[in-house]
Amino acid sequence: MPGPSRLIDFLCSVVSRDLSMGGVRADALRSVYDAAARKREVFARRHGFDPPSILFLSATTRCPSACIQCSAAGFAPDVDLAPELIDRVLGEVRDLGTFYVALTGGEPLLHPGFAEIVDRHRDFIFLLFTSGRPLDLGVADFLADRPHVMPFVSIEGQEAQTDRVRGPGAFVTAAAAMERLRERAMLFGFCATATREALPDLESEEFYTDMHRRGCQAGILLDYLPVGRDPNPARCLRFEERKRLADRLDAVRRDLGLFLAYVPLDESHDGAGRCHSASDLLHVTAEGYVEPCPFLRFAANNVRDTSIEQALLSRFFSEMRNRAGVPNRASSIPCYHLQRSRLLAETAKETGAASTVRSAE
Repeated sequence: MPGPSRLIDFLCSVVSRDLSMGGVRADALRSVYDAAARKREVFARRHGFDPPSILFLSATTRCPSACIQCSAAGFAPDVDLAPELIDRVLGEVRDLGTFYVALTGGEPLLHPGFAEIVDRHRDFIFLLFTSGRPLDLGVADFLADRPHVMPFVSIEGQEAQTDRVRGPGAFVTAAAAMERLRERAMLFGFCATATREALPDLESEEFYTDMHRRGCQAGILLDYLPVGRDPNPARCLRFEERKRLADRLDAVRRDLGLFLAYVPLDESHDGAGRCHSASDLLHVTAEGYVEPCPFLRFAANNVRDTSIEQALLSRFFSEMRNRAGVPNRASSIPCYHLQRSRLLAETAKETGAASTVRSAE
């Protein structure tokens, strides 16, 4: 099943291992995976573009943190997507051939139906992006029995940088969550936002050695994009800095055997990839809006009154795909559409889409 990034490559390698996924035999899981690949091929032949390899699902806006650069800020607080809607969305993307679901937020562990949702849908690989704060001993035991859920604990570098962004004590809390996962021999990783302030930590050998020692087998670095709370393009890495960081990650992969994905630079392994929003990935918010990407805050459809396939075939998503291109390397903002914010707004207006941000920060 082709995917847009090293992240998908890694997930494919996980599936190929002889693992027992939540009580399902590995060969049975691979059978589900192969069936998903066939569904994707059928969809692509019918419509001329790929369905999502990965669904980003923000099931809740509840969060115990108040990160200074939160990309999800601006949504209505304490909103949960109804479990029956989540079940329907997961059923629909399964029919399209989607196999991976990234649980984002908010804090996914705070959704009141989290446990039941992951138990009802054991034929997905769930990536759980968590602050680690709700990940106590009971949650760790729960996750240890559900290897189809892979946690990524959010951390922003070493302790000073993490606490500066996520609040006092955030690093210690994240480290404690990692320790609980390590003690249970779980497959888990870390997630960090690549900003200019974090760059010294994210380029240091010490940081990755520490993450590896704490039990992380993977890490995801997300380039900062100026959306959400206090958007500031000055936090974005310059292209030369992103390339330097990518080279550093290659060395870490080689020296530590740690899997690392750097998004969006890895979407094409040479860093020149075309935007994959509105097809190979999409985002469903806690209010049910279907966005082309977690960082593009417009929607023309809501899962309360339309299907995922209808959203993919909508005029808004069609124009987003038609107008997508390769980001300009001269820009510090590593996103094609955010580099052209006026065009993005015009596309939304022309196609009946509206902003999904509902509350002022």
